[in-house]
Amino acid sequence: MKKELTRREKVLFFGTILLLLGWILYEGIWSSIIQEWKNVSQEISIQEKKLEKSLRIISRQDEIERKYKKYANATVNSEETEIAVVLKEVEQIANKTNVKTTNIKAQPVKDMKFYKKVTVGVECEANIKDLVQFIYNLQKSPQILRVQKLRMGTKGKNEAFLKVSFLIDKILIFR
Repeated sequence: MKKELTRREKVLFFGTILLLLGWILYEGIWSSIIQEWKNVSQEISIQEKKLEKSLRIISRQDEIERKYKKYANATVNSEETEIAVVLKEVEQIANKTNVKTTNIKAQPVKDMKFYKKVTVGVECEANIKDLVQFIYNLQKSPQILRVQKLRMGTKGKNEAFLKVSFLIDKILIFR
């Protein structure tokens, strides 16, 4: 006893089949295409930003090369000569600012990937005003010196004078 499906049942059956087929196509194919498209769009956006950054750097190439040459020309001597230049500069600045240096030691030159770093340890005594001027002059030195570590304490009972020790770095760029 086979019963023929009514027109309404046929429409519901084929409608259900179409909906199932549409859902399978959407979940299986279409959504993966949309997700892949979003991933590609995001990757394109990231690459565009990298390209913009690279273009900005390239547009500043002359300026960057000029600054590099300026710093490279400032350090064309040997390591020993550069250490002597840094020591001399520190002593001169200390004398100008009335800072009494008690100990100045050059530490071994550190060889980094693209440059070398000269480090000098300095121990000194000064009042706060002279000390601030000394550090300011070090930072503004044409030798491109940077104060890295700083320790302060009072000198005995005399609180007007500070006993200070710090490290001074200079970057050496060799061509």
